[in-house]
Amino acid sequence: MTRKFQIILVILIFSFISCLFAYMQVQAQNKQIKTLRGQISQIDWVASTITVRWLATEGYVSYDEVTFFVPDSTRIVKEGASVALTDLQVQDSVIVEYLDTSPGPLKAISLTVVTA
Repeated sequence: MTRKFQIILVILIFSFISCLFAYMQVQAQNKQIKTLRGQISQIDWVASTITVRWLATEGYVSYDEVTFFVPDSTRIVKEGASVALTDLQVQDSVIVEYLDTSPGPLKAISLTVVTA
């Protein structure tokens, strides 16, 4: 192969990979944001995750638990003010807006602590 052909091939491969990553990001943004209301049952500040216990009523009434990844970009509101993940407590009632980033974890977009 000539040097010119190798350079063109590298540029084409790089362009293809860049387009693929851009497409994947657009697809992730187009996923529907879902909402879940429940009570925090576990917090892992090291892994940046929370587990929320919620009332599932599909077919019969039972409780289920779901774990969410909480990145630094997640908007967390408690008593009307923005707070950090470390300000949340087990048994806080929350509304979680999230994306299903399969095959990865559920990603929290926003957390709102609900007061009674």
